[in-house]
Amino acid sequence: MKKIVCLIANLGSGGAERQLCNLATLLSRDGYDVEVWCYQAENFYLPLLHEAGVEYRYIAEANDPKRRIWSIHKALKAAAPDTVIAYLDTPSIIACISKLLGGRYRLIVSERNTTQRLTLRERIKFWLYGAARYIVPNSVSQGEYIRTNHRRLASKLRVITNSLDTERFSPADSKPDDTFRLLGVGRVTPQKNLLRYIDAIAELRRRGLSIEVRWVGNQADSEYMASCSERIAKHNLQDIFTFVTPTADIVCEYRNATAFCLPSIYEGYPNVLCEAMSCGLPVACSRVCDNPYIAKEGVNGTLFDPYDINDIADGIARLYDMCSSSYDRITKENRQQIVANNSNEEFLARYKALIEA
Repeated sequence: MKKIVCLIANLGSGGAERQLCNLATLLSRDGYDVEVWCYQAENFYLPLLHEAGVEYRYIAEANDPKRRIWSIHKALKAAAPDTVIAYLDTPSIIACISKLLGGRYRLIVSERNTTQRLTLRERIKFWLYGAARYIVPNSVSQGEYIRTNHRRLASKLRVITNSLDTERFSPADSKPDDTFRLLGVGRVTPQKNLLRYIDAIAELRRRGLSIEVRWVGNQADSEYMASCSERIAKHNLQDIFTFVTPTADIVCEYRNATAFCLPSIYEGYPNVLCEAMSCGLPVACSRVCDNPYIAKEGVNGTLFDPYDINDIADGIARLYDMCSSSYDRITKENRQQIVANNSNEEFLARYKALIEA
């Protein structure tokens, strides 16, 4: 039985954390000896691991940035795993350094976002990726970026898009009522483009559209959250725009919504877009990164320019004005697309191919 360590900073409420917990669960069910290691004590998804019987290890010593690399290297040396799978930049960098210090495991690092600027840190990260056996972007666009700009790494690239529990993320039996409820999900950060999104909602209200807006997401960036609250107050949207803290029962949010919007400036391969489509929601999303590979204008919903407030508003308005027959068609087609392309079975098979190669 091969031993696998899945390394990530913490089990907070983000999409990467959810995907890693799902991968660990699937590998464990398939007979692998799997442990999930973290060095920060955020445990939003820990109940999922406990429910699946997956071992969890908190490396408290590594919570100190000055001791982090050496603490994790020491722990990996003692554990002697066959494979390490690292998610997100810092854990991937640490795993690469540990590998260069003599780690004998097969290393798989995972790119969970798209590179926007080639900073010094990014240059160091991609240089260190030479120590990995495989580099796994979860988006086509990031794979293309690495292949074009870091050619020495091209042979290590294996794009594996995100998986989804389509039995859990399934449509509601019926729409709750005739209220148009627009849902967004994601961390409250500048990347998610919420200030322009709020301006677009204000524009829709000026046009006379009657909508309710909910945004579910971690509000860790307090300064940006304050800016969003000020913008909502400026437009007098407090009665229709609600921020909601993350919930493990996110499926209920999708099932109570009429449509979904993802206005991000950039993305990797967005879990939340796939979750919304699996729940049968028409989607409006920015025309960036992998979004156009997942959603197509007039087929799954609408696309817009994230820097153009009126274009964001127009994209949402097209969903609002959709006739019932078009809505029903998109609901079925979105569900079918995600079931066909983002199954747990395909996700597991692709990772197993790297582990067993």
